[in-house]
Amino acid sequence: KLCATVEGGSSNIFELGGLNSGKTYKFKIAAYVNRSGKAEVQTKSKVVKIKTAKVQNNSLADFIVYDENMKSHMLSDYFGKPVIINIWATWCGPCVRELPHFEKYYKEYGDKIKFLMINCESKQDLEYIKEFLDENDYTFPVYYDFDDIADFAYGNGYIPMTVVIRKDGTIVYHDSGSLSEDALKNLIDTALK
Repeated sequence: KLCATVEGGSSNIFELGGLNSGKTYKFKIAAYVNRSGKAEVQTKSKVVKIKTAKVQNNSLADFIVYDENMKSHMLSDYFGKPVIINIWATWCGPCVRELPHFEKYYKEYGDKIKFLMINCESKQDLEYIKEFLDENDYTFPVYYDFDDIADFAYGNGYIPMTVVIRKDGTIVYHDSGSLSEDALKNLIDTALK
């Protein structure tokens, strides 16, 4: 099924409605060029499988991010456990200020809560990001949102963005802005209730 027609050179995000909760769908993405009234394939893509989130008390949007080895991880992989999502960048002052708090509580609660520390910079910045993490001795797991999927699902254009989800799927916090150490601790306590 043709989902959309777009101008060349632009990047696009498509939203599909009518999908069932907790089901896996296969998508094949290809780009076609209209030449003399005939559509010719320009770019082929492998089939991508995407699992929709199981909707609980409120709507959870699923997404895919990547670890440093380019292995994909989905938010839904961690359903059933409390999750803290933090979307950040090295160039963002408020993000950098709160990262030590996340490191402290990751060391303390990393076995009870899944920390998804999601960097939203481009793939070209990967080496610099790794150096930044090493220089600051951060041990929390970092995931990369090269396709802006997590940011599209939970972002509002501002970072840092933090989302706290209880193990039952209830979103208890979703807001942008830097968190103090005490505020983050309170959110962790709320997530664990």
